Amino acid sequence: MMYRVLLVDDETSVTDSLQRCIDWAGMELEVAAVVQSGEEAMAVLESTPIDIVITDIRMANTDGLSLCQKISRMERNIQTIIISGFAEFSYAQRAISYGAVGYCLKPLEYDEIKRVLLRAVHRLKRADPQPDYDDLLDALQNADEPELVSALATFGLSANAYYAAVSVGGEPLPPLPKEQGITLRLGYKQVAYLSTQPFSEEKIRAFFEKEREGGFSYTPSPCPVSALAKAVKDLNNSAFQFFIRPKQRIYTERTEDRSAPILREITKAATLEDPERIGELLDSLYGPAGQGFTLHSVWHLYNIVSSCNAFTASEDFQDIYSPEQLVFQFHRFPILLDALHACILPDEPQQDPDGLSNARFLQMMSYINNHYDQGLSLNQLAEEMNLNANYLSQVFKRETGKTFLKYITDLRIEKAKELLDSKNYSISEIASRLGFSDYFYFLKTFKRVTGMTPKQYKQGSGLPDAAS
Repeated sequence: MMYRVLLVDDETSVTDSLQRCIDWAGMELEVAAVVQSGEEAMAVLESTPIDIVITDIRMANTDGLSLCQKISRMERNIQTIIISGFAEFSYAQRAISYGAVGYCLKPLEYDEIKRVLLRAVHRLKRADPQPDYDDLLDALQNADEPELVSALATFGLSANAYYAAVSVGGEPLPPLPKEQGITLRLGYKQVAYLSTQPFSEEKIRAFFEKEREGGFSYTPSPCPVSALAKAVKDLNNSAFQFFIRPKQRIYTERTEDRSAPILREITKAATLEDPERIGELLDSLYGPAGQGFTLHSVWHLYNIVSSCNAFTASEDFQDIYSPEQLVFQFHRFPILLDALHACILPDEPQQDPDGLSNARFLQMMSYINNHYDQGLSLNQLAEEMNLNANYLSQVFKRETGKTFLKYITDLRIEKAKELLDSKNYSISEIASRLGFSDYFYFLKTFKRVTGMTPKQYKQGSGLPDAAS
């Protein structure tokens, strides 16, 4: 659920600064429109769903106070935030009497604006409780049509078919308007869209000309509800093809997998424990042969090579539990191939094996604790610390008793428990906030670590599943 914000100020420097300096998406917000007068603001409010209005109290050709008064008379739950100079403090007091959620004094302090925005979001949620996104995600995971129909109905959606799309790995497209469909956060940098209207190929291509990362996949024709769960999973797989084909980032068809012949060869070489042959076959994947892989065949490749006795990588490789996690760990297929190469024919660590200095180790742990929720990988950490990745892996395991990914996973699960205990976030929001590759991977990881599902933990059952 994204709440829509209208900015009203005749100083473009103010509205530009607000758009640039506020993490809107992080607070479940999007800037829907920017105008310079109260008259323009009313025109937007009459034609567009708006949840929050941020307005200057005084503008050259209009009075922001009258705008606040008009909004207070509308039969809509719109939160108003005032921007005021010291000279207009009495005006701000009157605006508060019209129901404004708060005011921010110029020059603007963005921490204060964020605090007031969060208060506005809290009011919106309290006044208009939103349907449970987790139920819809569970229905998609279970491919249960009656459950899916019921979950969609809680969002006011009752169509027999929907256009579906998935965005992964980069900045997503703007959320769909409520009347058009629903936008679902599947996890870290993964968003699904279910729309009653077709997606505009022109707008999608224009967006991805500016956005340099990630992939996007969509259905050009509507998909019946009975096939929607499978469609979303197929779209998710196709969108991740940017990992293999970074120059092609928009997909409308299921990707054909042509990896079987070379995977058979690699399996044979792994069975014979022939690292040189494995290395030769991995080399071939830097070229056209690698373009025939899908994310799941890359996952298969990883499992074949990592299970080989000749594989001498750090234990961190053993902690990768999903195909999507490979993407966020390695970012591009050639980088994964480089890492597999290094594990089959490892180089000697470049640093002194005695370990890091205490100060450097504390610096590293501080960096991890500040970036664990951003898809942090061992390679990224090694680059940040200017260390060899294999060496860093060895030192980390020796000093902490855990592999890097085991430490990251445990840290995320502990943070997830804290957020579940707070009761302020849905399970899907928690998965996204903590950098899990997707909602479904979060469910599996949480249960593997704790013995219970996030929903059981949130409900306070305290008892693991019998199957655990």
